[in-house]
Amino acid sequence: MELDRRFYRWGEERRYGKFSHIIRTALFFSIVLLSSRLTTLFIYEPVSTIDVFFIHFPSQLLMIILVSALLGTLGWYIKEARYKSKARRRGLPITSL
Repeated sequence: MELDRRFYRWGEERRYGKFSHIIRTALFFSIVLLSSRLTTLFIYEPVSTIDVFFIHFPSQLLMIILVSALLGTLGWYIKEARYKSKARRRGLPITSL
């Protein structure tokens, strides 16, 4: 039953479009990565490293955003492939977005 709920939930989510999914996922991953980076910085690093962190912050932020967008895109294609496979098995029509 859980698999059916996930199948239909992805069918609903894909109506919003690929771009919307990638942006939401990238935003989520960016917040998680940035907060974990800041947490580890303040807990484990000496005080002198904190100054260096904020000097390199723009490049780290850019890298976090790029990695997050890549993960969001990869997630979209994986979920879409699973959805299409299950839809074919069930004999449902597959609409391309």
